[in-house]
Amino acid sequence: MDKRWQLVLDCLECEKTPFCKATLVRFRKALIKKELDQRLIDRTVEIAKEKGGFGSSQLRVALDSSPLWGTAKVEDTYNLLGHALRKAVSVIAVQQGRGLAEIAHELGTSIVSSSSLKTALDLNWDDPRERQNALSIILNSLNSVDEWMQSQSEPDEFEVAQSTLVVARVIESQNVTLDSLLSSYSQ
Repeated sequence: MDKRWQLVLDCLECEKTPFCKATLVRFRKALIKKELDQRLIDRTVEIAKEKGGFGSSQLRVALDSSPLWGTAKVEDTYNLLGHALRKAVSVIAVQQGRGLAEIAHELGTSIVSSSSLKTALDLNWDDPRERQNALSIILNSLNSVDEWMQSQSEPDEFEVAQSTLVVARVIESQNVTLDSLLSSYSQ
């Protein structure tokens, strides 16, 4: 048991662990079964808003990708698309000898300039309409980079960036449904 867990469990400097890891796993399963895991997150964010000191939206973003939301920590579609988009824009910036933020702004993809895509989007990730809006913003950004590359006189010069966008399009085809696209573009 490391010091962080000892602090959380109020057993700092104890020599013997108060319980095994399986106890935490069973407790987590019980929370999820009774749908209290979401309540725990919501209450934590409420307290953060009341107390201040750090932003509740940053806390929600941090918790949004934590194992408390699901069975394991996995990158979601938004982050996967965002990583591919950021890589493509980064490659273009390097090839042109310019900064990421400058190129991202020029291409209409400023969301990749932030250290976190979800923080840059600054949405309520529990609201389906806002998630659809996020998807629309990300896909529009991908389209913008795609169009820019195709408009270049020597598109082969951006082969690495293009291959990254191909990966993004595969992710899109596997994870984005037509219904989610139509509803996000109609808003």
